[in-house]
Formats: sequence, C-alpha cells, structure tokens
Amino acid sequence: MFGVSIGRKHIQRLGVLRAVRTFAELVGLRALRLHQLTGNRAGQYPINLTGKYRLIIERISEDSIHIVGVEDHHGN
Repeated sequence: MFGVSIGRKHIQRLGVLRAVRTFAELVGLRALRLHQLTGNRAGQYPINLTGKYRLIIERISEDSIHIVGVEDHHGN
C-alpha cells in the first residue's frame, strides 16, 4: 500500500522509537519533525516519514507511547 521507501523509513523510525528512553529524547531529535497536533487530534504527535507521510503516535507516559498509524497528511 505505501511502497518500499515508506516501509524502509517506517522501520527506521521504529528503531528510533525503540532506542530512546523517554519522550523528551524524541522531542530533541529535530529530524523527526515531532510536534503536537491540535483540535480533535490533541495528544497525538506526527513523526515525519517522507514528504507527505507521517507516523502518528500518542504519548502514554514519559517512557511509553502508542502507535496510532501511518497517514498521508495531505489527505490524498
């Protein structure tokens, strides 16, 4: 569905998520372009995969997250 390049980036980002110990460490990794969403998506954070695709996570605690999924943030 998403293709090889997005699959590779997804696997790479999962490796980053496993490697960090705290949510604060994720925030410090500027390449992820992590930021909090607003409105009805408050509490969710996108992590950049490619130009228009992002991995969506939710912070459960300082050392725990929930992966919501991958989406095209342009809505296509």
